[in-house]
Amino acid sequence: MIGLIGGPLLAAKIGLSGLFYLLALLGFLAMVLSGLFFPSGKPPQQEEPQTGMAQILKHTDLRPIYLATFILSFILNLFFFTYPLSWTNLGLEKSQ
Repeated sequence: MIGLIGGPLLAAKIGLSGLFYLLALLGFLAMVLSGLFFPSGKPPQQEEPQTGMAQILKHTDLRPIYLATFILSFILNLFFFTYPLSWTNLGLEKSQ
């Protein structure tokens, strides 16, 4: 909610390019703080057994998740890439 209200106000004050520079600075600051203050991970004590793709696909409980992920990726691909390309085949310009 703060971003919805503060974003346009801040963009009016520093401009849209200034907003992107501010976001880049905050992102860099977040990476530096994460590198300095988060503890380093400990290496695993023992190696995990390696499983093949066939063994992973055998889990029937995960099949709905696999299917949902495929459908979501397919629909996003359709609407962001394929569908707009079909508009250009119909004679519409990219700006429309």
